[in-house]
Amino acid sequence: MNLCLNHTSLGYYSKPESNRTNLSDPFGKLGDFITSPEISQIFGELIGVWFLSRWIDFGSPDSIRIIELGPGRGTLISDILRTFKSIKSCNPKIKEIHLVENSPFLRKIQEEKLSKDLSNGNTKLYWYDRIEEIQESSDHWSMIIAHEFFDALPIHVFQKTDKGFREILVDIDDKNKTTEPIGLIKSIKPIRFVLASKPTIGSQTLIQEKDYEKFSVGSKIEISPLSLSVAFHLSKLLKLGNGSGLIVDYGDDHHFGDSLRGFYKHRVVDPLHKPGLTDLTANVNFSKLKEIMNPFCKSYGPISQREFLLKMGIEVRKQKLKNTDQSVDRLISPRGMGTQYKFLGIESFRKHQHDDEGVQEEVYPFS
Repeated sequence: MNLCLNHTSLGYYSKPESNRTNLSDPFGKLGDFITSPEISQIFGELIGVWFLSRWIDFGSPDSIRIIELGPGRGTLISDILRTFKSIKSCNPKIKEIHLVENSPFLRKIQEEKLSKDLSNGNTKLYWYDRIEEIQESSDHWSMIIAHEFFDALPIHVFQKTDKGFREILVDIDDKNKTTEPIGLIKSIKPIRFVLASKPTIGSQTLIQEKDYEKFSVGSKIEISPLSLSVAFHLSKLLKLGNGSGLIVDYGDDHHFGDSLRGFYKHRVVDPLHKPGLTDLTANVNFSKLKEIMNPFCKSYGPISQREFLLKMGIEVRKQKLKNTDQSVDRLISPRGMGTQYKFLGIESFRKHQHDDEGVQEEVYPFS
């Protein structure tokens, strides 16, 4: 999964422009999928309003830094910045923007978009390959956003057998003699999923919890150790300094076993379809993220995207913009994006508050 998405020359996200079969990026109508910020500007505006409310509740700190994981085209952060500028009475001072993005192709798109939003020259812009590279700081109030980031992190898949859990691996399908061209590669042998016959490092180190012992034979479990590592470092950024954050992604508050899938030209496809040309995604287990983060910061939710946007006033904003298309309806659809995506709120412990003392502040719209 990591190889298909992030290989330096052939990866779905990280391949250079010269290695792309067309010059469009993966997002939007010409790509393979479209994200909520690309569907309607209202999505980013309401997230911006939420961050403003948290900033005010923390006493309107003078110095702010924004940290976004996986900014895509930069549309979401651009809409957030525009929202900040439009509310003159607040006027938060954004000192720094830190973007975790390992694709040079997408970094270029982000820089072009944000250079227009930051024309005053007072905000410093930084890029990182990994979240671990961002320094913890008590000098800034942090706004952290991870929208459709965790779902693209690699997973391990295990299946319960009568001999215990065995890892599901990817192998060359020797029985299938056909080959096909994939992008710039003239031919590639078919690949398939196989069940390991013996314990692997993954099955010996990642499947240790007693909860999994109750699974019946044939059951599957997806585990993303990299997601847990990212969540740990993200929470540490909030531990030292003050701040609030949102994690928005596919998933729910429990484990998944068979959610790995591919997106190709706006269709859900087999995850082994056209490696390097197909986006890969797996549902996020929010309960595990909270388990890792809760010692260092507070968490709220998750709640559905529909609930978050409705409580934040998406219908009112739609009427004010005289928006008559179906974009808003798509964002809050109870049979689609409105329930497929979840919002998890995270926040620093206040100096006078800590869960150990039995104090848990309610934060709208999670309350």
